[in-house]
Amino acid sequence: MCRRYVGAVEALWDNLRKVCGTCGMRYRDDAQGQKDFSAHMDWHFRRNALEKKKVLKAVSREWYLPANVRPVPMLKDFFERN
Repeated sequence: MCRRYVGAVEALWDNLRKVCGTCGMRYRDDAQGQKDFSAHMDWHFRRNALEKKKVLKAVSREWYLPANVRPVPMLKDFFERN
């Protein structure tokens, strides 16, 4: 049977009061924890900004394959038949 050890859980999580609202990562409630938490939130900001930039950037693809790329065998058979 499983027992719930409330004291053990509280001892593990009591010191980690700062919680990231985005990913749930926890940080200590002291000066170093605040510094780490702030750096973590900056990381989320940079990552989200990069993702938004990717969405806004137009994606274009070349129409033809480069000469050094061989076609997939299935396509090769298709083109030889037609």
